Amino acid sequence: MAKAKVKITEAQILRDLKEKPTVPIDPHVAWAFGCSRNKAYAMAQEGGDCFLRIEPGGKRPDGEDKERPMLRGISAAIRRKVGIE
Repeated sequence: MAKAKVKITEAQILRDLKEKPTVPIDPHVAWAFGCSRNKAYAMAQEGGDCFLRIEPGGKRPDGEDKERPMLRGISAAIRRKVGIE
C-alpha cells in the first residue's frame, strides 16, 4: 500500500530548516537548492558537507532487513550554503 503524499508549505520547510538538525531530502533539500527530487537525491548520494548518510542496520517494522542507507540533509550546512540565516 502506497503512502499518501502530504503537501508541505514553504513556511514549514523554512521552519524545519531553522529548528531541526536534519531534514528529509524530499521536499526540504530539493526546495532549498531549487532542484528536482531526483537531483536532490543524486546530490545526497554523491555526499558532501550538507548530507548525512546513515547505514542500514536492524529490522524494518515489517520484519525485513533494512537494505538502503537513510539520507538526510544537515540543516545548518544547507542554511549556510544557500544563505538562509
